Amino acid sequence: MEPCPNLAPRDAPAPRTCARIAEYRLDMELCDRLETLADRLPGLPDALWVQQTLESLTAAAARWEEGATALPGLVGHDPARRLYDSAQAYDVIEELQRYWMTPDPARVGQLSYMLRALFEGRLRAMMIERLCLGCSNCAYSAAS
Repeated sequence: MEPCPNLAPRDAPAPRTCARIAEYRLDMELCDRLETLADRLPGLPDALWVQQTLESLTAAAARWEEGATALPGLVGHDPARRLYDSAQAYDVIEELQRYWMTPDPARVGQLSYMLRALFEGRLRAMMIERLCLGCSNCAYSAAS
């Protein structure tokens, strides 16, 4: 298997990689929150926690949409994946708000599936991007 052509040589600084750390950390925290929600269904955490999760998800969806063209030509970066994640996030937001306002046991399976599909897809996309942007100078590389 050939290494990604965008990997920096071992001794070269990689500012592109390090600039993305904050975004990946936000996404990892959000994925943890989405997994927690899926695991707790049919129950929900307290209202403040759910509201913070909805706000984080809304911000992430906008960021993914805007970032779809941020890495043109990068092997492993699929702009359509970020757009898909963004659209899927808006669907999750709508369904989670509906369930939060009127919990319906018949919708638990659907909401759980939507939450898991979103965070698993986002984790997969981040792994691919991080593999292509990783460097030996960054402690937060694709191996972490």
